[in-house]
Formats: sequence, structure tokens, C-alpha cells
Amino acid sequence: MGVMAAGTAAAAGSSDESSCLQPNRRVSIEIGGIKIKPAPKPKPDAKPDAKPGKPGRESVMLKALAQGDSAFDPGSAVLKDGGKAELDKLVNTVAKGAGKDTRPTEVGSVVISGHSDRLETKKGDTSLSENRAKAVMAYVVSKGIDSKLIFWEGKGATDPMPVTKFCEPAAGAATTKVVAVSATAATGSSEQSSCLQPNRRVSVEIGGIKIKPAPKPKPDAKPDAKPGKPGRESVMLKALAQGDSAFDPGSAVLKDGGKAELDKLVNTVAKGAGKDTRPTEVGSVVISGHSDRLETKKGDTSLSENRAKAVMAYVVSKGIDSKLIFWEGKGVTDPMPVTKFCEPAAGAAAKG
Repeated sequence: MGVMAAGTAAAAGSSDESSCLQPNRRVSIEIGGIKIKPAPKPKPDAKPDAKPGKPGRESVMLKALAQGDSAFDPGSAVLKDGGKAELDKLVNTVAKGAGKDTRPTEVGSVVISGHSDRLETKKGDTSLSENRAKAVMAYVVSKGIDSKLIFWEGKGATDPMPVTKFCEPAAGAATTKVVAVSATAATGSSEQSSCLQPNRRVSVEIGGIKIKPAPKPKPDAKPDAKPGKPGRESVMLKALAQGDSAFDPGSAVLKDGGKAELDKLVNTVAKGAGKDTRPTEVGSVVISGHSDRLETKKGDTSLSENRAKAVMAYVVSKGIDSKLIFWEGKGVTDPMPVTKFCEPAAGAAAKG
């Protein structure tokens, strides 16, 4: 069946078919965080106990930067040996620790951000930076990092590193013409390209947990009526703004039904749910936008991205920290199971 561009009527199918496919008009959101476990109550009649205590858990953030000529040639997304060496250090630290701290890290999330300089790409073009992020993702996955934990993005030239004054065009000078990416990044002098090379980079951030060694036992311990220390418990909260109650066909405007689902999630973060009234300390938020096959062409993620952005804006307005959010638009690539009626009949002619 042919697919038309997104429109308010999603006119590429019947209204019944559009209604049937409406579960695919969705944005999912996942919040990973930590809840504090209540401290155990003291035992006034406790007896000396020589058993070792239980190990604790410590949050960590590991970072690496594959940057400059040692990592990428101008206009290229091929990861070079210098970049690989930086990533190897990071992966080794995850597996074996660093220095005197030889504890491994239990990985919770990985954020990969690709970048390019202003000589390599046109304004708004993120393709080169995305390919660099993908190259780094492929490399760390080959080294044992779980791909399911990775969130990647390409930022283009929108987040440049501080560079010397020489790198910038003189005031009043004619704007340098920027052409499509080439292997030589010929849109500036070799000196300029060299000066801007810190912007050819991919950053990697790994959030995880390390196990704290258990405290050594005290054989001569005396009965102690003080309460124990509270523990920490990992949780995952989810919500789904889906279907006609959340989005009209072809639209990224978040409706009241979708807002209601997100309100429940935010309230659970702040106040817990049911008998569990503990708040959640948010560690990460993943927002994934989707569309159905009548709304968008194959490979077009713009509508799903705008839906993800709409949800992000709403939860940020409700107090969720935007710095903890990773969003993506998946287009029609991950459809929900729907009834047989939704699928075109075998052998049916494609509609124009």
C-alpha cells in the first residue's frame, strides 16, 4: 500500500484503517532511578555479631572522548587508532577498574554523542556526526558493551568546542561557503581545518554502579540500638502516551489523554504509588516516539521525533530534569501488534 506524507487526515487509508493502526501513534517513556530502602529498625537486645556486613552500591560515571585528527579525518566517520585507544581505556576501566580501584562497573546506561566542525557539514546536517556516533557504538559493542544500554545521537556542528580566535572568520569577512562533506574538508584552509579539529569528536558517557566492599566484622562489637543505614533499590517506571487519546493522525500535538498518562508517571516519581510512597531519584529518562504506516513514508522519522519532543517538553514542564532525558524518533520501524484488518489483503493493488 502506498504511503502519503503526514497530514492531519492521514488520508492514505480509510478512517477505519487509520483507527485500527492508532496504537502505533505513540511515545514511550522509561525512567530509571533509585529508591531509598527504609533503614532496618534497631534491635535493643542485639548480641555481638562477628559476621561481615553486606556490600553497598556506589553510582559512578565514566567518560571518554574520541576527538580530533587522531580519531577522525576531516569529513570522515571512519574511527582511527587514536580514537580506538581512548575507547579501549574506557572499556578496560569498566571491566577492571583503574589504578588501585580494581572493582568492575555494572553498566546502567551509555550515552554516545557525535559531533562535526563547521567546515565539514552544512548547518543543520547531522549525518556525519551520526555516522561517527554509530562508528563508536559499533566499536564499544565489539568490545563487550551491551548495545541495548546505548543511546546515541549526532549533534552536527551545534555544540562546538572552544577554539582559538584564529579559527573564526574575521569580522565583516565574507561567509565561507560550505559544501557537502568531502574527504578533504576543502571548505577552509588546512590551518583552519587543523584548528577546528577538536570539534571532530564523539563523547561517550557510561553510568553504572560499583559494589562497595562489605565492612569488616568487629568481633568485640557491643549491642547497638542505633538504626541501620538505609539502602538503595533500582526501579524502572514506564508510561505510554498512545493512540487517538494522545495524538491525532499525522499530528505531534500532545492531547489531554496523553498528558494524563504522563501526569501519573510524574506523580509516581514524586510521591510513589499505592502503599509505597517513596519518591524516585531519577537517573535517566528514555523517550521513544513512533508513527503508523499511514502517517509517514518509510524512513521518515520527523513525525515520531516531534512526538518525542512534545512528550519531553511536557515532562520537563512537570519537573523532570532535561539533562537526564534521551529521546529518539523511530518512525514506523517498531509497530505494535494490530488486528488482521489493519494489514492490506494479500495481492491487493497498492493505492497511489
